[in-house]
Amino acid sequence: MSHQPDWLAVVAAARRARGADATEADRAALADHGLRLLRTTHNAVFAVGAGTATGGGAAEGAGGDAAGVNAPPHFCLKLLGPDTRRAPESELHALRLLAAEGYPFAPKVVHYDPAPPPALAVTFIDGREMSKRPLTEAELTALTQALQPLYRITPDTARDQAAARSLPSLDHARTIGSRVAAQADSLSDLPTPDDADAADLRAAALELANRWLAGPDDDLLATPAPPVFSRCDINFSNCLWDGKRVHVIDLEMAGWRDRAYDLSDTIELDYAWSYGAQYEHTPEDRWASFIDQMELDAAEHRRLAAARRSFAIFWTLREVSAAKDTAKASSTAAQVAHTRWLIG
Repeated sequence: MSHQPDWLAVVAAARRARGADATEADRAALADHGLRLLRTTHNAVFAVGAGTATGGGAAEGAGGDAAGVNAPPHFCLKLLGPDTRRAPESELHALRLLAAEGYPFAPKVVHYDPAPPPALAVTFIDGREMSKRPLTEAELTALTQALQPLYRITPDTARDQAAARSLPSLDHARTIGSRVAAQADSLSDLPTPDDADAADLRAAALELANRWLAGPDDDLLATPAPPVFSRCDINFSNCLWDGKRVHVIDLEMAGWRDRAYDLSDTIELDYAWSYGAQYEHTPEDRWASFIDQMELDAAEHRRLAAARRSFAIFWTLREVSAAKDTAKASSTAAQVAHTRWLIG
């Protein structure tokens, strides 16, 4: 383990600098404690005792040793923001569970302070974020190697049972039918767009949603399936490629859900985000090879196909709801076409 900073002093400085009444002196004092603010989205994330971190790893955090600001990164510190969906300590429980399993592809917890705002310090993971680009065959093979040990962890077999019991059971698959129906109802209640292309897309999306709701996927997904460890937040910004391995970070949303549903979420998010952000998605043949490496059984393959259709419908209704002009409609049309291809 790298040289540990004085975490009590480091956390106190970070909290002062991020407080509502923070002064310029408080913010300037960050450097005195080896802190550098990296990002502020849901959480405030700091490099600790580090110079410039490289690649996507900087988003997870950085740190250093006594060598000063030019030292290589070793740690990151997060001041956890409010989130009604998860308790602040959710990532702490997930990382402790993975550490007990000897999982090698995630950060290790080095400090936690539950006082508000909760502070979590972890080891630095260096690598390139795997988002907003097509994934290579090597990256997808490494992704299977990172996911397979996670999918072998179940609520009953986890070595750290206290951490396992602290993670939520995610019933997304069971409720997808009602959520899609609610989306379709909300979309139907909106005023018809003035833009003809947007209006046509809305009609197409509702037709696809009604076809999906009339089919068997809802009942199939409502059938219980064995739960396994899931990161749940499958955003590829939370996967880092170091040239040989894939590491997973930001486990605040982790819990238990079945692996076919989890894998379908991974694939369909890539498609949906590629259409919305207009980048090239990972080709379908690479996803097929990725799934082959996961060695699903026949029931899981059926569940995967049903879940992919459900996620595609979810993203279609969400994107079409926002398509009110030609510019937005043009990017949404690809999502509608993809969903139509999946549903047939």
